[in-house]
Amino acid sequence: MNRAWRITALSVVALVGMLLVLVSLRAQRAVPTNVSAGGPADLVLRGGQVITVDPQDRITSAVAVIGNRIAATGSDEEIARFVGTDTRVVELKGRTVTPGFIDAHSHMEGLADSENFLLPIHIPHSVKTTGEIIQRLKAQAEKVPPGTWIVGQGTYNQPMPTRDELDKALPRHPVVLRWSAHDLLINHAAVEAAGIKNHPDPKGIGKIERTPNGEPMILRDAGVELPLPRSSAAQKRSWLGPTLRNLYLHHGVTSVYDMSSPATYAMYQDMRPRVSCPSECS
Repeated sequence: MNRAWRITALSVVALVGMLLVLVSLRAQRAVPTNVSAGGPADLVLRGGQVITVDPQDRITSAVAVIGNRIAATGSDEEIARFVGTDTRVVELKGRTVTPGFIDAHSHMEGLADSENFLLPIHIPHSVKTTGEIIQRLKAQAEKVPPGTWIVGQGTYNQPMPTRDELDKALPRHPVVLRWSAHDLLINHAAVEAAGIKNHPDPKGIGKIERTPNGEPMILRDAGVELPLPRSSAAQKRSWLGPTLRNLYLHHGVTSVYDMSSPATYAMYQDMRPRVSCPSECS
């Protein structure tokens, strides 16, 4: 991660929760019609670097927010006219403010599960080494009876324990470690529990990587159905709002293009009258 990105990312984490939910700095000229051009603003951030992404790619020092819209960006002096007696003023002290990020392809129902239902094993986010993954899996195994499935959620291309390490550490629990929904590492107990020891290789783009004795070890879009535990619709509904808030908005992502199932979109519609959606979903 280069220095410029690190500064921007840290600044967004610190500031976006205070700033806005559904706005972009591109909307700086769209002042609500019921508010005079001179303010007052609900929120002013000043003394920093405001990346406007306007046609001139200006970087200014301050921004004024009225309601949930950007009223103006400019120098501290230019934005001073928006400061009223009830305006919340945040001194940026050189920190950076960016437009909200847009996630162009996401799966909210899967992320809600991975954040709340599955065992987190991300490297470097949750753990630092594959040895720590083994320790976390063993700790979970002590909490549940033998034969209970344990599903660990990692991330793309991260290091994982070897199949031998999994088999030695967790011989009595079926274990699935997910790089993603497409790539799964399974132990011997999982093969036995799923009854897929002699499962044929898939046709097309899928692939099964096997142990030296031919047993399935890694499933890559293999079309193999595993009898994994599933979260309920009620659980997913309760997790969607917090996931959008904690995983997206608090990290500067204000819009999400969700590729979830129709059932998840029905949940959004059900939530609308009662719960404010933290990020914009499309």
